[in-house]
Amino acid sequence: FPVQVLLQPYLNRLAQEFEETAHASLLAGGALVNVATAEPHRATRVHVDPSIPLPIHATASGLAVLAFTRPENREAVGLSRNLLRFTAHTTVSEDRLAAMLERICEQGFARADRTFDNEVAGVAVPLTNGSGLAVGSVALAVVATRFEESLGRRVAEALLAAGPEISRQLGQPANGTVPGPREVSAVSSGLRPDAARG
Repeated sequence: FPVQVLLQPYLNRLAQEFEETAHASLLAGGALVNVATAEPHRATRVHVDPSIPLPIHATASGLAVLAFTRPENREAVGLSRNLLRFTAHTTVSEDRLAAMLERICEQGFARADRTFDNEVAGVAVPLTNGSGLAVGSVALAVVATRFEESLGRRVAEALLAAGPEISRQLGQPANGTVPGPREVSAVSSGLRPDAARG
């Protein structure tokens, strides 16, 4: 597919740089579907199954999309009041999830550690349309035992650089700019300022 051709060089570069699995997902019919993947050559690595939609509230990819969409659209992209718990680390409290989304909007990226699979951690940034609202995400999925704080910071920096560039390639106006996290937060978060953190 043309989208895969566009995405693959970015994913290959990320996978090579960090020796972890890079993948990109797009919203399709209310589900977040993996559309391209690049795996490193090392033996122990994360496998992302393209046939399984990613849980919106339990993966870095999903959280990045959820944070950068309008509140009224969150139900449409799979968020309901019955949040499934996949591991002991999955957030199922609406207040805690709201606080997480606010924080993601502020920093521009999502991070999830063992929230969907006990052996996987990840970092993701949204892929946005011309209004700065998410249409998908690009992420690095890391074997959890290798996911140290310093690696998380370096991955976030790389993704924050790659995300806007990929977004433009996917169809943002060539002369347009990708809104910064606080600009997007203003139009997309709609969260209570007193939402509980943690």
